[in-house]
Amino acid sequence: MTVELTQERLRYLLHYDPETGVFRWRVSPCWHVPVGHVCGPGRSGYVVVMIKGSNYNASNLAWLYMTGEWPQEGIDHKDGNPLNDRWENLRLANQSQNSANRRIASNNTSGFKGVSWSKTNQKWFAYVYVNGQRIGCGHFDDPEEAARVRNAKATLLHGEFARFDSIPKGTLQ
Repeated sequence: MTVELTQERLRYLLHYDPETGVFRWRVSPCWHVPVGHVCGPGRSGYVVVMIKGSNYNASNLAWLYMTGEWPQEGIDHKDGNPLNDRWENLRLANQSQNSANRRIASNNTSGFKGVSWSKTNQKWFAYVYVNGQRIGCGHFDDPEEAARVRNAKATLLHGEFARFDSIPKGTLQ
C-alpha cells in the first residue's frame, strides 16, 4: 500500500529553505544519511529526493511544502536552471510553457534560439514551437533580424515564458 506524501509528512521529514532552494533531512532516512544532510542532484540534472523508495523532483516537493498542494501540471524554473529550486524561481507551467523557457540548444549554429539556416532557401529561418508544433516566422538574410522577429512572436505566443537566449558573438564554432 502506497501512502501519498502530504505537506505534513514532508515537513516532518525535510526542511526546505525557500531562499536557497535547499532541502535538508530533519529525520535520517537511512544509516549513512545524517540529519541535516543536503538532498543533492540526481542523475537527471534535477534535484531528486528519494522518500520511502519513491523519487520526487525537489521542485515538486517545494511546491507541496509551500502551498500544501501537488502541482497539477508542472513546475518551471524561471531562470532555466533545474538545480535552482529557490521559491522565487519556481512557477506552475504546462508542457508548452516549460518548453518555451528552455535554454538555447548546445548544437545551435546560428547563435540565436529559434533561428536556423535553411539550405533550400539560402536564408535564416525563424520559428517558435507551440504545443509541439513548429510555427514559422519567415526567412531572413540576417540571423539577428530573424531572431528579432522570432522573439516578438515568442513573446506574443508565450508571454512571460518566452526565452531569448543567444550565444555571444565569436563563440560559435
